[in-house]
Amino acid sequence: MPVLFCFHQIKEDDMRRFQTVMFKVIDILAILTMVLGAPMSVAAAPQAEGEVPVLVLDKADYAPGESAYINGAGFVPDDYVLAVMGPAGTAITQWETVTTDGAGGFAFVSPALEAGAYEVRAYTAPWSGDWNESAAAAVSLSVTEPVQEPTPEPTVEPTQEPTVEPTATTEPIPTPTLTTDKVDYSRKKL
Repeated sequence: MPVLFCFHQIKEDDMRRFQTVMFKVIDILAILTMVLGAPMSVAAAPQAEGEVPVLVLDKADYAPGESAYINGAGFVPDDYVLAVMGPAGTAITQWETVTTDGAGGFAFVSPALEAGAYEVRAYTAPWSGDWNESAAAAVSLSVTEPVQEPTPEPTVEPTQEPTVEPTATTEPIPTPTLTTDKVDYSRKKL
């Protein structure tokens, strides 16, 4: 009988090891399925459907001499040329070529702007220089002089006579008093 018990014990131990190994393999397969099969995994993020490239400004109206902070989002990772049509639609300038990050975004700071209306467009690089070419995204901004408020006219006469001497208060200032819970705070010899 002891031989049969020992044989039975070995089978049971092997079976536990086999179960432990199989559970670990199944856990690993489940984790890999969740990570690689998820529709919004890191690998799938740039190709998310329905995402439209946009250019976003920090504000819509600027003062002369200010720079525009332009952020791009939703672009397919690539190089893009930022082109601008200046005031009165007269000047088309290529500002710079920007490279998107892995998520399809970028940030750009424009040169100092002069007064007028601007349109900024992002074209896939290399750009032919043709403004009529289809742009990936566009945004408009304006640069206007701040409105100067007129300085108010000073009054002819003062509104209140200043006092010549300081006025005294009639209430006396209370004298501070010290209260304590001990009679003597002197050091005692040990």
